[in-house]
Amino acid sequence: LAGFLDGEGSFIISRYRSRLGYFVYEAIIQATNTDHRLTDEFQRLAPGSLVRVKRKHLNNHWRDGWLWRIKGRAVGDLCHRLLPHLKGKREQARLLLKMRAQTHLGSKPGRWGTTLTPSEVASREELRSSVRKLNGKVS
Repeated sequence: LAGFLDGEGSFIISRYRSRLGYFVYEAIIQATNTDHRLTDEFQRLAPGSLVRVKRKHLNNHWRDGWLWRIKGRAVGDLCHRLLPHLKGKREQARLLLKMRAQTHLGSKPGRWGTTLTPSEVASREELRSSVRKLNGKVS
């Protein structure tokens, strides 16, 4: 899993606006592959969501694939397990762990968390920007 994610996986800090209008930051690890056996194995090793990605309708030469994704508390657990084995994405994993450490641990899964203070937003924006730079995206 570590080898595949190091080469083909994505380590992301996502930002979106909640229904209440404030920003929500979420640590995500994901991988896509056309071989369902691989994504099934990812799901076995680190349960998350597994979704079929239909692409054949976009281009007849493309194959449909599978997207495996974990987020929330599971990201921290997986990053701790992967860190000793990662080479190229070690720094992204460290940044996701840092963001997870800043998460309000009192929030119950599935509930809206607390509103972030301006300094918490600034810290998460800095982490998000750092991950995006490491991933080769412009902030």
